[in-house]
Amino acid sequence: MSKLENPQDVWEDEFVNRIEKIDREFMNTLYSLTNNYIENNILEECFNKRIDGVNKSDSTLNSYEIGVKRLSDALIKIVYDNGIARIGVLNPSINDYISAQLNKNNNEILNIINNAVYIEQVLKFSHIGFVDKWIKEKLVNGSILNLKTQGIPIEYYFLKYIIEFKILNKNLENDIKQSIVRLTDEFYRGYSDLVINIFDVRFIEFYNLYSLIIDIDKMNAIIDKMELEDVTIFLVYINDIIKKKSIS
Repeated sequence: MSKLENPQDVWEDEFVNRIEKIDREFMNTLYSLTNNYIENNILEECFNKRIDGVNKSDSTLNSYEIGVKRLSDALIKIVYDNGIARIGVLNPSINDYISAQLNKNNNEILNIINNAVYIEQVLKFSHIGFVDKWIKEKLVNGSILNLKTQGIPIEYYFLKYIIEFKILNKNLENDIKQSIVRLTDEFYRGYSDLVINIFDVRFIEFYNLYSLIIDIDKMNAIIDKMELEDVTIFLVYINDIIKKKSIS
């Protein structure tokens, strides 16, 4: 088998010798968002943020449209779903190649996450050691809440990582309370576990979550979005906390 019959070698030749730097940034942005297809407008938004943040691109040109035309039928394809344009790689092995290259290029990963628009772009690289540190920094300064998501509300991820990294920072008290309340407007799998874990006694005491516990309307709204089997467990736990608080 010749060198260029190997898919990885084919894409190596394409990425290194045949396309430009801005095209590689386009492909890396696409990879950061999905393994399949992503809406055209989302990809455009993220690509423009990336090139503005890193390159200070030439605003007299529509670099995104130029890139789509140049890469179509070579590395990407466009499909239409109910009239909405969605973009993905031409061949799954392209994603394999990009993944392999990025996993040994921390500088490029940092460029991607520093210019991320969506939390999914960060989570794509959560297996990379320094990304945890990046997430912690964005938690502590609250800026992670500025990221968009493709589905589950950003408040979910905010609370999830507060719990996972055991973040105790008084400056986050209002953000945490507001995130809990905002999530009562949504329903999705995993909500119950998140609520139960954020009402752990150490978080309750440190972030003064008692104000939520004694607010009947807020507690009813929280419970209303929980899985039915978890409601009893949660109420028993909360009642126990209230009793201990009243005794102390």
